[in-house]
Parts: sequence; structure tokens; C-alpha cells
Amino acid sequence: MDLPEEIGEAVKSFLEDLKSREVTSGIGLFGSWSRGDAVQSSDVDLLVIDKADFNYEYTERINLDGVFVDLNFIPEKWIVGKVPAEIDQKIYEAKILFDRSGYLTRVKDWMEKAYWTYERVDLRTESHLINAYTYISRATSAASKEDYKSASIYIAVGLEETFKILADINMSIISNSRFIRSVTSIIEKTGLKEAFALYLEAFGLENYNRERAEETLDLFRHIWSETSLYIKDVEEKPYNVHPKVAKTLRYYYNENFFEGFILRSEALIEEESFIESGRYILRVLTEILENYVWFRLLEDGVRFDYTTLLSSLRKIHGESSITSKINEIFRIEGSPSKIKSSLDMAKRIIDDVRRKRSSFIKEKKMLS
Repeated sequence: MDLPEEIGEAVKSFLEDLKSREVTSGIGLFGSWSRGDAVQSSDVDLLVIDKADFNYEYTERINLDGVFVDLNFIPEKWIVGKVPAEIDQKIYEAKILFDRSGYLTRVKDWMEKAYWTYERVDLRTESHLINAYTYISRATSAASKEDYKSASIYIAVGLEETFKILADINMSIISNSRFIRSVTSIIEKTGLKEAFALYLEAFGLENYNRERAEETLDLFRHIWSETSLYIKDVEEKPYNVHPKVAKTLRYYYNENFFEGFILRSEALIEEESFIESGRYILRVLTEILENYVWFRLLEDGVRFDYTTLLSSLRKIHGESSITSKINEIFRIEGSPSKIKSSLDMAKRIIDDVRRKRSSFIKEKKMLS
């Protein structure tokens, strides 16, 4: 296929270089430019099928004449054998730009038929359910260790996984930078308004306005700049940094990521999608901090306990500018009684979705 006119010229020459690499098996365009809902600030998402010997997914960002491009690498063996559920949407959305081996075309043809079948929806929703319980388990452990803000963050992330289950069941595609809009539509269909209200409360997104959104973005700028000083040559460190963690840190602590992220966040604020911008910033920051803390503790020979994310940051930085700004950006009520109540409600919501998941899928008459 041809690239959309708005991005074609910037990306075309780079694509030729990418195609010429022997390890490149296939390339597909996915995400907003593939779906047709891209805006001027949207980055370009390219799925790169790589012949190299690795067994994880990672992303690199480049800037091509002002167009930010995310190269999402997955190993070729993932599309030749059993396809992991987490790449279903990318394969389903992919517009094939290059296919040396024919594997990408075959898996794309199969995915178009299989994506909304009972079996595939069941597989994806089971994966989201496992993730939801994992995050709620982290929240429970964080609360037991009196890290109540971390507990609240993981309640919110656990509920996000639950919303993804509901999206799949309702045959809806969720966009990361349009998450709130997507979820609002799903909530209207399912009637789970208490789940959405709890989510907003857990992430501190209630009553978000322009002032709060702009403050959140400004705090993100400072946190990113200050923590980036500690991330230098991460893949060349003498101790054992897992390649996926190293590549994730390299992606997030890259000027191209930072510039593109700021532009997208500013665009959401400008169009008055204040809650959307807040969620986008806080969700990305959570993932950045998880990898950052993991790396910083590894330097000290300490194993990172994900359940104590924010208290671990305080141990690393003490009462510093970084910890002060992180406390400001995560404006969450973290009292023991409030967290216990929120945890109980989140568990009840997820348990209810788990019990009804199979029947929900069947009721929607998924393809057989």
C-alpha cells in the first residue's frame, strides 16, 4: 500500500533503508494512521518484523523531518508460530508496506478472519484479566506496606485492563492517546459507571481542568529532565540490565520521544481533552518510573519491588525536587481507609467481569 500523503514523503526514504536490511522480514503501518483517525500531532507507528534472535517486543523512536516515527520491533518467530495475544491489534490494523518472506501477509490474512472470533477474544480478554489481577495484587501489597499512592496507581491500572476486556467484548478498538474517549463509549454500553468513577478517582483525574492539565504536563517536563540525568549509556552498564528494560529506558529517555510526547499532550490540552491529557501523561509516567526505579536500584544491587514504586523513589532520591514533583503530579488521596474501600470495590468489579466474561462474549455472538 501507499503511505498517507501527509507522512509519505518524510517516511519514504527511511522505509527504503529499512527494507534493505537483511534482518527486516516485514513492515506494516498500524495505529492511528492506519485506522484513519490520526491528527497532526499523531506519531507514525511501524510494525517491524525482525529476523534477529530475541523474544520480546521493543520500540525505538526517530524523527524524520518533523514526523515522529515509532518502530515497533517484534521477532519473526512470533508471527510464524503461535501468535501472542498482545500483538493481535497491531497485526489486525497493519497495512502491509513490505513483506520479504510472505509471513506478514499470511498472518494478516489470518488475523482479519480470526480477530473477532470467540477463541481469539477469549484469549485476549483472559490475558487482560490476568493483568488486572496482577495490578490489583500489587495494589494490595502496596497498601499493606503503607505505600498508599502506589496502591491507588495500581488500582487505576488494574481497572484499565478491565476496560480493555469490555472493549474486546463490545468489538471496540482502544486508542492509547484516546483512551478516555474509548472507555466512555464502552461504559455507556455496559453501564459500569461506578468502575469509571473509581478509575478517575484512583488516578486523581476527577475535576480535571486546563490549569491542572497544564500543571501536570509542566511537572512531567521537570521529572523527565531531572531523572534523565541518571540514565546514561544504559545498555553499556557492567551489571545485568535486561535488554528489554534497557531498550525501554532508551526509548523513553530519548529527545525524540520527549518532543513528540509534549506535542501530543499539548494538542490534547488545546482541544480541551483535559482528562484525556492527564491520563495520557500519568500512564506513560508510571511506566517510565517503573523502569527507572528498576534500573536505579539495580545499580545499588537491590531488587525492585514493584508494589512500592513511589516509596522506592523516595529511598533513591530522599526529600528532593524529584520526589516533591512526583507527589504533586500524582494528586491522589492516599488514606488507609480510602484505599481499602477502593481496593474492595475494584476487586468486586473485576471479579464480576471475570464471572460474566465468557457469557458476555457468547452474547455478542462473536464469529465462530
